[in-house]
Amino acid sequence: MFRFRYILTVVVSVLGLCGYYLGNRLLTGSSSLSEFPVAVWSGVVALLVFVMAGPLLGRVLPTSMSGRFYPFRWFINMTMAIFFSLLFYTFVTDLTIFALSFFADESFVTSAQEWSLAVIAGLVLGTFFVGVLQAWTPKVYRVDVPIAELPKEFDGFKIAQISDLHIGEMIGHRYVRAVVAKTNSLEVDAVALTGDIIDGLQATTSPITADLAGLKARDGVFYVTGNHEYYWGVQGALSDLKKAGARILQNESVRVRRGDSEIAIVGILDASMGMNSDPMLAIRDLPNAIVKILLAHQPVSYRKAIPAGIHLQLSGHTHGGQFFPWSIVVRLFQRYNSGLIRHGRMWIYVNRGTATWGPRLRFGIPPEITLLTLRRATAV
Repeated sequence: MFRFRYILTVVVSVLGLCGYYLGNRLLTGSSSLSEFPVAVWSGVVALLVFVMAGPLLGRVLPTSMSGRFYPFRWFINMTMAIFFSLLFYTFVTDLTIFALSFFADESFVTSAQEWSLAVIAGLVLGTFFVGVLQAWTPKVYRVDVPIAELPKEFDGFKIAQISDLHIGEMIGHRYVRAVVAKTNSLEVDAVALTGDIIDGLQATTSPITADLAGLKARDGVFYVTGNHEYYWGVQGALSDLKKAGARILQNESVRVRRGDSEIAIVGILDASMGMNSDPMLAIRDLPNAIVKILLAHQPVSYRKAIPAGIHLQLSGHTHGGQFFPWSIVVRLFQRYNSGLIRHGRMWIYVNRGTATWGPRLRFGIPPEITLLTLRRATAV
């Protein structure tokens, strides 16, 4: 409880400082706005309240996708994107004007501050409208993964990865069914659901999760938990995904056979479970030489995956930042945040998220379904 209060205090304090900066900048940078200080500060405070209230609404309001609260939820979540885009573009603009002030006279700086607000507004609106459009259609990313130890029978083995679907507050039947249809069109051998698939109360999410029963793969659908499943009651999520036909991997593995050869699909609990997230436990019954594909929600699990001799780790969690400027910020906190990366002898693929969390918006980072094709390689 103390840790939660400490984090909440820090978050509220930082957001408050950001809000103060924005309000001050709007009033001092525009002669027009400076005549309406009460309206400006009221608008900034309202934005801050909406930004902080958005993540809490799932605990208060019904989450029915067709309910009367949906437009209100949509608007509240979008204010998060508007606030951070406005903050980032304003900060970058101020840095640019500050740099120019060393080479220009005072009248130019004053004029630049005035017209810069129009530029900022245009950038924020552009981010909003383009981001909304990009969030509606998942893009298929096709990736070949060369593995020297891969048996020849598995050359061309196809895995579709779906991650961070966040069924619940903003993601309903229509979107999930579209993801299922697009995934099935890829005709894969296996589907990997790498966590944060469910993000809401079971009473709401259960009927939508049932749509995942439509997923088709030759060797099955495999699922591991993400951190968000634990926020809402992980047992309900596990029950619904099992009913939908997913094979749940909790520090365990499944062997897939082609002729006389095998590979293993390994799954661990989310890294937020600490020591209970254990690749070594998951591979306990596997021969050392077998090719191992690890499903682990958070990329940071690579640290535990290396001693386990994992060949390919499939993760999500980061959303690739989801929208600008978080696409830059995420790089500061996640060593591996998107795409295919080589770490020593192991490959890591980080899915950018198949849907969205919070704002139904993705700017420059489309929602992703990954088609990974394993390739036999003589050298990597």
